[in-house]
Amino acid sequence: MQHFTKESGPHCERDPVPDIKAISALFSKHFPLRKLVSVERIDGGLAKLTYKLNTDDKPCVLQVWEEPNTGLTSIDYEGAFEGSLENMIAAEPFLKSVGINTPEIFCADTDKDIVAHDCVFLEFVDGENLFQRSELCGDRNFSERLGHVLGKLNGLQRSNPGLVCLEQDSADYAAACCRATLGELNAGGKHNAFLESHSGRIRDALMDRFERIVPRSGYRLIYEDFKPEHVLITRDGSLYLLDSEGCKYGDFEFDLADYVMPFSFTNCDTFLNAYRSELTMPVDANRLSFYKLYRHVVALSFCSESLVKNIGDTALNKLIVEKCEKGLREEYLGY
Repeated sequence: MQHFTKESGPHCERDPVPDIKAISALFSKHFPLRKLVSVERIDGGLAKLTYKLNTDDKPCVLQVWEEPNTGLTSIDYEGAFEGSLENMIAAEPFLKSVGINTPEIFCADTDKDIVAHDCVFLEFVDGENLFQRSELCGDRNFSERLGHVLGKLNGLQRSNPGLVCLEQDSADYAAACCRATLGELNAGGKHNAFLESHSGRIRDALMDRFERIVPRSGYRLIYEDFKPEHVLITRDGSLYLLDSEGCKYGDFEFDLADYVMPFSFTNCDTFLNAYRSELTMPVDANRLSFYKLYRHVVALSFCSESLVKNIGDTALNKLIVEKCEKGLREEYLGY
């Protein structure tokens, strides 16, 4: 498998959003013996430009790791992708070692000589994501299967936390989550009356849990960015996890907090029993409560701002706001 290359290739004027000419030149640079037939823009989330490239052989995917202006003040992508390509490549063999499917990485380009951003060519996997296949969320067999997959991921262990591509990483992710939560309390209060009126009590609950976190002797591989759009189901029923660049070793309760959020389809006994059966480390209740508080505040801030600015799915954003406010009241504010 080809990874980072420094070979020369055709040059054209760089554009923050690549046009067909730039994409064609980038494709020719890395696949000189293949012919690009057509280019389709496909959904790739807020933080990437994603294209399906139809060729004279099998199609592939091009991701352009742009740092866009989303229109949301609660999202800051500046520097968000630093080291992410290296980390995605480093994580791939670990995920495959426990039977987790991810699209094969063909090659990456960090030269920025044709396109002004880091780019990666991936295997095109034909399927639908879990958001599109929402009927599976109530399927017992599917929930159990997904629970085992994500539990196996969190079962991988090493002694120090940090990105997969770094043997040593001094980052304190609990402290980073604490800072992010405090920032979201300030930002979210501008768009949500509940956060504004309860920010002091929520801040006290956060700091109480953060100050009781003690270092561990081992950390687990976490996915970090689980969402239905990142689970792909192929026609033969195979499961693929997408966008693994955020994988890192840390507190597995960070992932677990996401799985038990009140609006998450994974918050069911079938999924959670299968997930926990793959773990060999007991759940730290304080850590889980800390990360759940972080998840509640971030989701509430994000969705409240999205509603004010009419961005995204209005009904879904309203549902998440309602459930996050209820969860904060019942679990952290005591009423």
